[in-house]
Amino acid sequence: MDISMLLSGFGWLGALCTVSGYALLSNGRIGPNSPLFQGLNIGGSILLCCSAAISQAWPSAAVNGLWILIGVQAWLMLVRRAKKAAADKSSAGTADIAPTLVLPIIPEPVAPGPTASSAAGAWFAADPEPQESLAA
Repeated sequence: MDISMLLSGFGWLGALCTVSGYALLSNGRIGPNSPLFQGLNIGGSILLCCSAAISQAWPSAAVNGLWILIGVQAWLMLVRRAKKAAADKSSAGTADIAPTLVLPIIPEPVAPGPTASSAAGAWFAADPEPQESLAA
């Protein structure tokens, strides 16, 4: 087998990986944050970048190099999120909770005498003159 055919095969395999990932995403079979999508993009771009660089197709090699960087960055974000979720899940039951002291509300003592409701009742009574306790 000729080396150029092998490199051409790598390019076609890379194209198949990249297009398969896009097709799966577009059909809703995988999400943009799935490891499969990111893996297909990274793997396909590596193969395409190598094939393009060896063929001296520099614009294609550059685009695929950028595609690799974007895919690796997305993959690292997925790994960080998964680690954070695992850490949050494992520490959820062991979190220290500050004790809370709930104090009852004790009303202040009320001096004996007419209450507001009895004074209001007296105000609206049939007596035409208001009581002095209300006027003060």
